[in-house]
Amino acid sequence: MNLTRISLCISLVALVCSTGCIPVAVHPMQVFSRHSNPIEGWKSVNFKEKPSPAIEKDYHDFLNYERPPGFVGAIIGYLEDGNGNHAISIEIGNNGTYRTCVLIYDRNDKRIRKVKYISGHYGC
Repeated sequence: MNLTRISLCISLVALVCSTGCIPVAVHPMQVFSRHSNPIEGWKSVNFKEKPSPAIEKDYHDFLNYERPPGFVGAIIGYLEDGNGNHAISIEIGNNGTYRTCVLIYDRNDKRIRKVKYISGHYGC
């Protein structure tokens, strides 16, 4: 009996030590956070074509004032839909969760929509 218990404990410790720090493919809570991508089908715009000053000021204001404290954001895309609308996609990671914020602008560079959703998870 004791030999079985000891071998089980050793196996468990070996399993935990061997997996280490790996990315989590599907987080259990992700089942409840399914969403549609608001910029699916939009084309990426090269950042050599800078966003207009109004869009640039707006997303800088978003990063400075609207993000939760302690979060670090990274702009991961400047997109357009072919109808004159533009979007900025910002990914924010903290405490094992990636959140994406999409700021959508009309032809006049006025923000018309802000979408926030959980886009993934990571280990450690």
